[in-house]
Amino acid sequence: QRHHTATHVLHWALRKILGDHIRQAGSLVEPDRLRFDFSHFEGIKPEQIEEIERISNEKLLLNDKLESYEVPFSEKPEEVIAFFDEKYGDTVRVVNLGGWSQELCGGTHVSSAGEIGSLRITSESAISAGTRRIEAVAGLSAYQWTDQRVSLIQQLTRQLACKPNELADRITQMQTKNKDLDKKLRAFEQKGQAGLADKLIEQAEENGNLRLIKSVVPNLNPNDLRSLAAQVNKRAAPSIVLLASESNGKCGMVCICSQEAVDTGHQAGQYLSELAGKLGGKGGGKPDFAMGGAPAGKDLNEALVGISFTTEG
Repeated sequence: QRHHTATHVLHWALRKILGDHIRQAGSLVEPDRLRFDFSHFEGIKPEQIEEIERISNEKLLLNDKLESYEVPFSEKPEEVIAFFDEKYGDTVRVVNLGGWSQELCGGTHVSSAGEIGSLRITSESAISAGTRRIEAVAGLSAYQWTDQRVSLIQQLTRQLACKPNELADRITQMQTKNKDLDKKLRAFEQKGQAGLADKLIEQAEENGNLRLIKSVVPNLNPNDLRSLAAQVNKRAAPSIVLLASESNGKCGMVCICSQEAVDTGHQAGQYLSELAGKLGGKGGGKPDFAMGGAPAGKDLNEALVGISFTTEG
């Protein structure tokens, strides 16, 4: 009863805030929650959700009496809302809550608005084009939902050593500080990569005018491995660069051939596929660039030694 009547209150509030075009498109009423689907052409802003919830609870506090009566369908008041565009019988039942919410409904309801207690909207989302869904709780469920969030706020204020009204600013400060630290860490990593690139270039083998670089590098994720390979290739060109690294239980690999290497028949995709095959992984790509992955635990150095940068013919 409580959650059923709450759908009527919610329907009224939606029409009040979003417009009279709102029509119910389905609902689910359970003892501890409700779900209300309705027609609407755009997303609902957070401040609109807050306003819908606020005016709903203001109406509940008035504790208006709920009345129901039967009337010939042809004689129902114009302000009474009929659900779903359904076909109705000759006689229909009107549920009237304080005169501000009047709908045709055959369900069971509370006797007054105050019995609902309070209404809390727990989520809002789109379920299809032109149809949105609100999930909400009322009565004891609304109290429990609110209590959980109050407890969470209290926990956060203890952890962050601030007052509830300072939480938003404190979190913003932490986010800003975290971004600054990320930038510094990234700069440090890039500096480290530059030093590593120097070492790889120093260890390069010469084959005619090409520099050949094959190496295992420590603990780089695929994006950083790709960045390092690109940096080495740019500085060592004309070159062939083949790198592998284990990170987070996986092996990543990348191969880059400069244009001069491609012009003489070298294929990054071929070398990468060969290496991935030796490691029980997969990989491939274009003549100038290829990436792949494999399970960790294989001998990367041994696999790299077996790769020969040669061209057919």
